[in-house]
Amino acid sequence: MAPVPFGKNNNRAKILALVLFSLSFMFLFSLSPAHAVSPLFWHRMESASGAETGQAMTWTGTSGFEPAQFGNGAYSVTSGTAYTPYTGIWPNTASIQRGSLEFWFKCKSDGFVIPSTYFTRYLTLGAVVIRSDVGGVKVYSNSGSNLLQRTYTPVTGQLHHVAWSWDASGIGGTGKTEILYWDGVETASDTLPITATAQYRGDQWDNFYLGSTGSGSDYIAQFDLDNVKIWNYAKTDFSDRFNEELPMPTTWYVDSASSPGGSGTIGSPFKTINSAEAAALSGDQIRVKQGTYSLTAPGTGTLTLKSGVYLKGGYDAGWNQVVGPSTTIISGEGSVRCMYGEALSAATTIENFTIKNGYADHGGGLYLTGSSPTITNCTFTSNRSSGTGGGMDHDITSYGGGGICNDSSSPTISNCAFTSNIASYSAGGIDNENSSFPTIKNCTFTSNSATYYGGGICNWNSSPEVQNCTFTSNSAGDHGGGICNESYSSPIITNCTFTSNSVSVSNGYGGGIFSESYSNPTITNCAFTLNSAYQGGGVMNGSSNPTITNCTFTLNSASNGGSGIYNNASSPIIKNSIIYGNSGGNIFKDDWSFPTVTYSCIQGGYTGTGNIATDPLFVNAPGDVHLQAGSPCKDTGTSVGAPSVDLDGISRPQGSGYDMGAYEFLAQSSYTTKVGTSGSWQWRKAQPGELVPSGTPAAWQWRTWEAGSLRKVPQGAAPAWNWGNE
Repeated sequence: MAPVPFGKNNNRAKILALVLFSLSFMFLFSLSPAHAVSPLFWHRMESASGAETGQAMTWTGTSGFEPAQFGNGAYSVTSGTAYTPYTGIWPNTASIQRGSLEFWFKCKSDGFVIPSTYFTRYLTLGAVVIRSDVGGVKVYSNSGSNLLQRTYTPVTGQLHHVAWSWDASGIGGTGKTEILYWDGVETASDTLPITATAQYRGDQWDNFYLGSTGSGSDYIAQFDLDNVKIWNYAKTDFSDRFNEELPMPTTWYVDSASSPGGSGTIGSPFKTINSAEAAALSGDQIRVKQGTYSLTAPGTGTLTLKSGVYLKGGYDAGWNQVVGPSTTIISGEGSVRCMYGEALSAATTIENFTIKNGYADHGGGLYLTGSSPTITNCTFTSNRSSGTGGGMDHDITSYGGGGICNDSSSPTISNCAFTSNIASYSAGGIDNENSSFPTIKNCTFTSNSATYYGGGICNWNSSPEVQNCTFTSNSAGDHGGGICNESYSSPIITNCTFTSNSVSVSNGYGGGIFSESYSNPTITNCAFTLNSAYQGGGVMNGSSNPTITNCTFTLNSASNGGSGIYNNASSPIIKNSIIYGNSGGNIFKDDWSFPTVTYSCIQGGYTGTGNIATDPLFVNAPGDVHLQAGSPCKDTGTSVGAPSVDLDGISRPQGSGYDMGAYEFLAQSSYTTKVGTSGSWQWRKAQPGELVPSGTPAAWQWRTWEAGSLRKVPQGAAPAWNWGNE
C-alpha cells in the first residue's frame, strides 16, 4: 500500500496529527443499518491489552499511558517508531453503508510533524486527520482530496472529542452523507456519494490503524488518545461522550391491540413491530404479544431487522411467553416482503413467529444479505417469490426463496416449519446463493414448490448444513423436489427423511435430491421413500460426486431410469446403504459414471466389496423402514466412515457390527411401559413413537417416547410412584 497522499515528508508543517481511520472494505462490510449497544470496535486505551470490543490490536514501538479523559490514555513516543495499534483482519460480508468513529484526544505540545498511515485503496472514504498545518480537522478521501474540515488551533493538554459519521443513504433523513462533530457539535458536513468496490489482497484485507505508522522524525505524532469507538450506524447524538461505559440493553414491548403512539414500555407498548425495531439498539430485546401484525397497516411495510436485536413472539396477556409460533403472526398480506436484514450478527434472533403471505421477487418471507442471524421456532407459510426469470442463464437466483432467501448469508435456522411456500423460479422453502453457509436443523419442509429448481431448498454456489430435517411432498418442475444443488454446492445433509417429493415425470430430475455442476453433497443417515421423477426418483447426480453413507432408498420411482439413484457423468461413493424395492431400476449409471458401491444392499446386485442383494426385511415400508430382527442388513456394514449414531439418534453399532441403512436395529426388550389402570398394571414393550403415561394416576399426562432417549417413566406401586430410566 502507498502512504497517505497528504505528504509524510512535509517537515514544514506543525501538526497535531492523529490518523485514525484506514478501514478495509471488508471491515466496512459490517456497518449495517442496525444500531449497536456494543460498538464494532472499542478500546479504552488504558493499556496495550486487548480491545473491549473487536479484535485485539498489535502494538509496535514504544507506547506510553498517562491520564486522559477517562483514566489513562495512550500516547505516542517522541522519537523512533511510534506505536501502531491495528485491528488486523475483519471478516465481514456486507457492503459499506454507514458508521461512526469517535475518540478523545489531546496534544502534548504544539509542534508536530505528519504521522504516516495508509488508506485503503478501494474506498471513497479515507482518514480522519488532525493537522495544524491545514488549520484543523480533515476527513480525506483516498484520492487525497479534502471532504470535511474544521478549523482548530492546538492547545497543549486540552482534551477534545472528535466524531465522524457517514451514511450512504443520508443521515437521519437530512440528505447529508458525512458529518464531522467537534466536542459533540456538528461542525462540517457534505452530501457527496459514498461508494466502495471489493478487492482482495493475498490472505488479508487492509487494516484499521490507530496513531502513526512508520519510523523516523517525519512519522512522529505527539498526542494522547482515549476511548476509541467505531459504531455500525451513523451516530448523531454524542451527549454520552462523557461516559466511558456503554448503555444497558432495553426491553421493548409490542401489542397489536394497543393504541398508536405508544412509547414501547410494558405500560405503553408500541402498536407495530416496525416501531420497536426502529427504536431498538443492538443488545435490546423486543417482546411481541400474540396477535396478527399486518405489514400493510399504516406505519408498517417490510420489517427491517436490526443487528443484535432479539425479536421474540408469543407473549400472552400477562407478558409471559408461550412457546410456539402459531399465535404471533407477521403477514405480508400477499403484497409485501415480510422481513429484510443486512449485515445481521449471530446475536440477531427471530423467535416464535409465523411469517406468512410475504411477496417479493426473492425472499418473500425473509431476505438476508451478508447476515448470520439466529431463527428459531418459526413457521414460514404461504410466502411467495416471483419473477420472470432468465431462462437457463443461471441468473435465476434473483427470483428465489419463497420462504427465505440467503444472499451471502449464513443464518442458523432451527425448529422451524416451511409449509406451502412458492417460488416462481427456484427454492420454494429456502434459497441459498452467493456463498451462503447456513445451518438448518430440526426443521420440516412440507408442500413447498418451485417452478423450476428446488421445491424445499435450492443451493447456488452454497453449502449449508442440513440436520434432522424432514422433506415431505415438496415439488419442483425441473430439478430437485426436496433439495437442488447447483454450481459447486456441497451441502452436508445428515439424519433427514425425504418422502413423496417430486419433479415432473416427463422431464424432471431428482425427486429427493438433485446435484449438478460439480456439486458434491455428503448425505448420511437419510431415508428416501416414495419420491418420484423422470430420472432419479431418490437422487439424481449430474457431473457431481456425492458421498452417500448409511442411507435407505425404497419405493421411489422414475419413469426413465434410476428410481433409486441416477448418475450422469458422476461417480458417487455409496456405502452401508440400502437401495431396494424402487420401481424403474435401483441404480443407473451412464458410460461416464463410475460409482463406488460397498457394504450395501442393492436389489439385483451390484459389484463391490461387501454388497448383498437380499430383501432387507423392513418393518413396514414405506411407513417404517427400520430393520426386522432377521434382516440380512444387520451387522453387515463397515465401520469405516460410518456415523456414530443412526437416524433415530441410536448409537452405532448395536450388535456385532454396523448395520446397513439409515436405522440401526435396536432390540426393545429393555423398554417397558405401564398401561391399564393403577389398580391393575400391565407391562409390555414400548415402541418408537408410542405415547406413554407420566405424572400421577389421578391425572395422567402423555408424552412421546423416543428410542434411546432414556426418558423417565413411572414404575413401582401406586399411589407413590417412583421414577426410573426406561
